[in-house]
Amino acid sequence: VGFLLVAMCWPIRQQFFMSPQQLLQWIYGPSPFGESRVVAKRLAEITKPDDYVYVLGTEQQILYYAKRLNSSRFITDAPLTLYSPMQQRYNNENKVELQDHPPQAIVLEMKETYLWQEQNNPNSVMPTVLNMIKANYQLVGGFVWDNSSGYWQEPMTQQSQINNSSFFFSINNSSI
Repeated sequence: VGFLLVAMCWPIRQQFFMSPQQLLQWIYGPSPFGESRVVAKRLAEITKPDDYVYVLGTEQQILYYAKRLNSSRFITDAPLTLYSPMQQRYNNENKVELQDHPPQAIVLEMKETYLWQEQNNPNSVMPTVLNMIKANYQLVGGFVWDNSSGYWQEPMTQQSQINNSSFFFSINNSSI
């Protein structure tokens, strides 16, 4: 039995000596889970505990780590981006909630696989958020991946915005 257990664990033996962060990278590669605490820490530093923020994507753990409320009841973008009979209604509700609770900061997930980036979706939440950013926000910084590790960069370079940033967020101009 002991030999069988060693034989089964031998191919994955390195995982037993990794930190949680290293294990996360080893299993998933660059992923938002590893970035979330860093992004949330910076988000908490530039916002007040009673400020609303808006996370566009599927990383609602950022709200938890930063101890902030989302401006909308939609803490994930799936209902806003997946085609369904309710999609337009949900997007309309989301727009109203963003107007009622303007976010002090907006966090965008910039992975190419995120649903909000879908180009042919006529009901996309993205035009609303981009218009908000253009009118009222400025880029603060973001999490940039460098091979198998990442770091917070502030300010963001043009290159890291285009190619490397997994997250960036903007802060409301009125608070600067």
